[in-house]
Amino acid sequence: MQDAVLDQRFGSRRRTTVKRKLNSAIRKYWPSQQWTFKRRVPLTITVPVDLTLKRAYVVTASEAIEDILGCYNEDGYPLRAMPNDEFEAAFESLTTTGDPWAFTVYGSDGNLKIRFGPSPSAAKTLTLPYNASSPTLTADSDDLADYGWPKTHHELVVVDARISMSMDENDPTWRELEPERKRLLEAMIDALAEERGGENTSFGADTLGQEDYVWLL
Repeated sequence: MQDAVLDQRFGSRRRTTVKRKLNSAIRKYWPSQQWTFKRRVPLTITVPVDLTLKRAYVVTASEAIEDILGCYNEDGYPLRAMPNDEFEAAFESLTTTGDPWAFTVYGSDGNLKIRFGPSPSAAKTLTLPYNASSPTLTADSDDLADYGWPKTHHELVVVDARISMSMDENDPTWRELEPERKRLLEAMIDALAEERGGENTSFGADTLGQEDYVWLL
């Protein structure tokens, strides 16, 4: 993709800038839609007994999370996703434990915390479907396709980076690329975007992964 951006227009000395522009484009378009390629195999977690009644759990892992799409108990039934204030109104003054039927998410950017309500009276195994967050490409050999973004739609990122490079140089020809960027984005949405919706879905968060996760108090 770097070579495609540079092409005959920009010199090879701009390669560092090109990497920055490509990553900027990826970060712009990755969260813009519910892309099918962001979905990962659900994460299975074990929540221990909570005698404090107000425990918030932190998860650390190798893959960042963009959205938690829901939470399911051991029988496959969904827990209700609740905003923080609604969750606190329902459970903050509760003095008994039980089987969790709701959850809420606090924090982001490496400090994701999850609370369950009511607090579990026994260890529970829960399942969290989620969308992965956008990657940052650093090495020349890094491939966006390795993160799920199909190669057939890499041109959107390339054109976006070209536009940004041209704008930095006050080159008005960037406007000529705008129709191409619009066409490429529309084609990608038609092919890869899912409809948003549902009660038990789309809790924004990150730093939750499928591998090497750790529950902390």
